[in-house]
Amino acid sequence: MSETHIKLINYNLSGQFMTHMTISMVAGLIMAMPYIFWQMWQFIKPALYEQERRYARIAVFIMSALFIVGVLFSYFFMVPWTLNFLGTYQVSTLVENQIALSSYISTVISVILSVGATFELPVVIFVLAKVGIITPRIPYK
Repeated sequence: MSETHIKLINYNLSGQFMTHMTISMVAGLIMAMPYIFWQMWQFIKPALYEQERRYARIAVFIMSALFIVGVLFSYFFMVPWTLNFLGTYQVSTLVENQIALSSYISTVISVILSVGATFELPVVIFVLAKVGIITPRIPYK
């Protein structure tokens, strides 16, 4: 993939400081997700039977791992492709792209968190299938 040189601009007095704070908070949220999953588990655990607890423990581990893998995949693959596409997309050669720093950071954060959440879908589908809400069978009409 070719290198894209995007020129970022900041037009707010506190823009760079607030961007640094936003990045720090999102990074903290991403690193805290395994602990957040663990806390949700601690809340739900007393209401479960022993067999359900065993499955839930495994699910917490898998959900944490899938989220981290999704974030890493997004950061190293999806974000560069997204920035390359959006940074070089032009409606006309008369229109020059000048990307605001806040727009750049919000796009990166959105892509990272949405791909991280998307990597959770296998666990969601598995749980819905176990509960019986969805089935692999295709209904015929």
